Amino acid sequence: MQITYTNELGSIITPQQLNSLTNYNKLTYISGSLKIIESYEQSKNINYRTVRYFMDETEDKDIILQQNCDVTDNTSCIVYFNKQETNGFNLWDWESYSKEGRLYFKGKEVYDNQSRLIFSCSFDLVTNQLEEGAFKNYYGNQFENPNDDLLLEFTYKNNGDVDLIFDYNENYGRTKGISLNEFLTDTQLSQQQFPWDQHKYYHAITPYLPTSNL
Repeated sequence: MQITYTNELGSIITPQQLNSLTNYNKLTYISGSLKIIESYEQSKNINYRTVRYFMDETEDKDIILQQNCDVTDNTSCIVYFNKQETNGFNLWDWESYSKEGRLYFKGKEVYDNQSRLIFSCSFDLVTNQLEEGAFKNYYGNQFENPNDDLLLEFTYKNNGDVDLIFDYNENYGRTKGISLNEFLTDTQLSQQQFPWDQHKYYHAITPYLPTSNL
């Protein structure tokens, strides 16, 4: 078992730095795979804890929820299950439960073999329709901390089409989100820095799971 701590921006910190922080994450790895993320947050002098639990096929969701949803210490739980794996990427179904154990969000997420978030979306609990706010991330593979390494974030409409593209750390000189048309018009960005035709995974919300390197 290995434990790592990060601040709220995802940057790795030492256990000693926790004393000066109210918001941080505790990541537990089992046999090299991310198993649990515990996020601690304080707001208006009230402490909150969110547990993200990555299940294997032998575990029982109800037991995990009973162990991690807690009203007394304001702990909610997000469970990840039905893992599909290919080419170093893991696609998970996720369900978010309140501290009382009530389901209030569900969706899908993809992580790469460095536990970086590649894709996230949510679905309406009743209709199962894709909701606004889905996104896919593209990293530069230069920095250890995911937030430092994130180059582009693509958001999608609920019909699956690209909505806006964000130059996350302003590496390409963009300070706000741009439309796909603006992106394609900028030939230096869309043909040289991020050749659009070579990154088909980002062209639409599907496929969720990458079938090749990004």
